[in-house]
Amino acid sequence: MASWMTCTEGTVAENIGKLDARLHSMFQGLGVHERTMARMGELGITTVQGLQTLVDDRAGIREFAKSAIGIDPSKGYQHTIEAGKLVSAWEQCSIRIVVENKRDAERVASGLPPQLTGEELTLLK
Repeated sequence: MASWMTCTEGTVAENIGKLDARLHSMFQGLGVHERTMARMGELGITTVQGLQTLVDDRAGIREFAKSAIGIDPSKGYQHTIEAGKLVSAWEQCSIRIVVENKRDAERVASGLPPQLTGEELTLLK
């Protein structure tokens, strides 16, 4: 059983629902615990960009996990594993942002129209 914080306002499902599809998918792929996802949603960290810009290094994301979510590796292996998952998510976000920025710059330089995501297309309809 996870012993770190979860959301204090709203339900777990409501707060997980605040995560955008890309971040939620990444968290699910890494096996991030639903309590962690809910707490991130409650804190307003709902996008890949939001997670990536939180801190500048691995130590920073580990400290964030400890102070904001209560994930403290000194409390046992479950905490250590969950902290590792958050570090992996943060690293993936960093790489995704670089790749997307490069792709967007190349698209603009080539005079191509904006690329819309599935969510954006749905909203436009």
